[in-house]
Amino acid sequence: MTRRVAENLYTMHDTINGLTREAFAERLDRAQAAADGPTSLLPWWLVPFAQADHSLALPLFRSVGENAEAIVEHIMTELELARAAHQDGRADDEIAHLGAALHTIEDGYGGHVWRDQRADHGNPLAEVEAINTYDPTLLVNLPRSLDDWVLTANTHDISADHHERDDDGNVTLKNVDLAAIEAGTAVLNAYLGQRESPHMTEQLAGMVRPLYELSQDARVNWFPTPQWLTEDGQRAAGLGQQPAPTTEACEAPPEQPVTVDSACWGPLACVPEPVNDASAVLDSACWGPLACVPEPVNDVSAVLDSACWGPAACMPEPAVVEPPAPAPICPIDAPPAPF
Repeated sequence: MTRRVAENLYTMHDTINGLTREAFAERLDRAQAAADGPTSLLPWWLVPFAQADHSLALPLFRSVGENAEAIVEHIMTELELARAAHQDGRADDEIAHLGAALHTIEDGYGGHVWRDQRADHGNPLAEVEAINTYDPTLLVNLPRSLDDWVLTANTHDISADHHERDDDGNVTLKNVDLAAIEAGTAVLNAYLGQRESPHMTEQLAGMVRPLYELSQDARVNWFPTPQWLTEDGQRAAGLGQQPAPTTEACEAPPEQPVTVDSACWGPLACVPEPVNDASAVLDSACWGPLACVPEPVNDVSAVLDSACWGPAACMPEPAVVEPPAPAPICPIDAPPAPF
C-alpha cells in the first residue's frame, strides 16, 4: 500500500526532496514499517501511549470519540514533526515522520478499525463503526489460531493483514486497501503542497479528521466476545469481496456547476493536476475512479479544484490502480454530510 501511495504522489510531483520515485518509495516504505516496533507486540495496558500509532483504541479512560481524536492528533503530530524536519533540512527525518503518519492511516482500514460498508468499495470516508484493541493476554475465547493470538490478539482477523499473491508474486489488494491508499495519498499530497505554508496544520486537520468520522453507534471493542468473533469473521471474509451495487451511469452534468474551493475534503473531493488542467465534473450518484459528490449538493455536480484532493480514486485510469479500480458504484449508505 505504501509503495502505491508513493507511485501516486509521483504522478503529481516530478520529484520529492530530489529523490527518484523508487528511492522515495523505498524510504517511505521503510519508515512506515518502522512503526511496527517492539511496542506493537505489547498489550494496550503496558503501552497505552502507543495505541493511537496503529489506529487502535485505549479502552479505559477514553471514549470512542476520544480514541478517534487521539488517532487524528497522532497523525497531525507526525505531519508537524515532518515539516519541522523539512525546515531544518533533515530530509531523512522528514520521511520517517511521514512514514509514521502513513502507517497510522493505513492501519485505520481493515482490521484495526471497523468501518461502514463503503470502505469495502474503496471509499476512504466510510464512517468508523468500531475501534478495536490489542491485548494478547486476553483468553476470553480460545484463539482461532496461533497467529490470531500472537499477532492479532483477538483484535482483528489475521486475514486483514495478509494478502494473496498471484503466480507472478504480485500482491492482490482488497478494496479496503484502495481506500487506505486513497486516504494516504491525499494527506501526503496535501502535506507536500502545504509544508511551506503557515496554515498547514489547519488545512491538514480539515482533511485528516473526516477520515475518522464516527457513525452514530460507534464503539470501542474491548473483549473478544462471541458476538465480536462472529462479526469479525464476517467482516474479514467480506473484505474486498462484497458485490458492488448496480446503478445506471451518472447523468450528464448541469450547465452551471458549483465551484468547490481548495479547502475542501471529504464528501466534496478534489481532482489532482494530472487531469490535464480540466476540472472533472462529478455526479452525485457514483463513486469510483473519480470520487463523487454526495446528495447534499442538491444534485448539482461540482467542478472541483485541483489543490486539495490527491487520492488514487480521483485520478483517471490507468494512471493509478493496477489492477484497475472498480467501475463507479453507489455507496450503500448515505455519505456523511459535507462540512
